Amino acid sequence: MVNDEKKAENKAVPIELYNFFIDIDFIEDGILTLKAKEYYELRFVLDQIEETDLIIQENLINNSIVNLIVQVFYGRGNIKKSQICNLLNLHHVSKELITEGSISSLVVLLNKYSILTYDKKKSIVYVNEKLPRKDLDIKEYFVEPSTPFSNIYNLRKALRTCKGDIYWLDKHFRKEGLEMILDGLSSTEVKTVTIISGTDNLTQSAKSDFVRLRDELKYRNIIVDWRIIDAGDFKWHDRWLISDTNCFNIPPVLALIRGQRSEIIKTESNINIAGFVNESYSISV
Repeated sequence: MVNDEKKAENKAVPIELYNFFIDIDFIEDGILTLKAKEYYELRFVLDQIEETDLIIQENLINNSIVNLIVQVFYGRGNIKKSQICNLLNLHHVSKELITEGSISSLVVLLNKYSILTYDKKKSIVYVNEKLPRKDLDIKEYFVEPSTPFSNIYNLRKALRTCKGDIYWLDKHFRKEGLEMILDGLSSTEVKTVTIISGTDNLTQSAKSDFVRLRDELKYRNIIVDWRIIDAGDFKWHDRWLISDTNCFNIPPVLALIRGQRSEIIKTESNINIAGFVNESYSISV
């Protein structure tokens, strides 16, 4: 009996894999979910290998760290494992220094599910070109200097998931964010868009662009408002994109434009937006 317990301990699921199972809703409160049981039946009872491989592939692409690797190295040819390590260490995705040895199992896994192709002899990888390109529900996007287009594109993707009443809270909101709003809004189910900011970037040019955006979105039955809080009273430093459906912690607009390393993170936080609305007033145009 003791030997059996030791064998069970030796076969314990690595913490990284356990966290992955939690992230894809296979485990909740230490118990397998219905989703995990359905996967088990498909894989091990019905022997639907191809279908279950696609399920794991999609969930891997949906993972924020894997998405970062794909975003940065897509189309870049042969990549050394050391380059992947350097990228992940730059973004501090782990409390410990990531080494080539520590990511070997990840590279092998991504090779197995056709996300990367791994040449073990030469120790190089490249991102496969025929990955699913549909918009996935990714919980965290990384902002990276080498991917200026993807940085803005990912913010638009986050914005596209927002429905109902949308609030963009950013003390240093800049007029470039207006373009992101226009490009990123869902075509349906958006009622209002409210920007709440300080006054430092409220230039006449920004006001003019806002008026044009406001007037254009009227034809889509979307009400747009830009409200300000006087600089001395604006004490909130985080930036938020809040709606009836989603809440994202986002970088400043300028950080997105410059590609300063940061993240767009989907959160479960319940921000009391009413307090900001009550403290603010609409800009005069």
